[in-house]
Amino acid sequence: DTVQTITGEMVMMYKELERQVLDANSDSNQYHEVIDKLTGVVIIKTKQIDLGFGPMVERTNLIQTNIVVYEMRMEHDEIKIPDWIKRVAWFWVDDKISNNEFASALQFLVKKGIILV
Repeated sequence: DTVQTITGEMVMMYKELERQVLDANSDSNQYHEVIDKLTGVVIIKTKQIDLGFGPMVERTNLIQTNIVVYEMRMEHDEIKIPDWIKRVAWFWVDDKISNNEFASALQFLVKKGIILV
């Protein structure tokens, strides 16, 4: 009974950082895990064991991990977007070009290194 089903998603404070986590239970509810959504690391794991004279709960908490905080920001005071890029975006917003045409324009910008992904 180790098949886990995701039962919810929430924000949890871990090591003074807000983490997006997934809540998972086994089909028999014997196992419960809280999993960091970004890294897949199990933060909390509980297991209920029936000893015949009463249940025992085994709990494991992750107490140390290397968490990388990723931040991206522009160093420029003002970002200049060329008019032709704005026009293509407005054509798409106004339904003058299809989703495929807009996607092709974005792919072109990525291929030419104008937009970095």
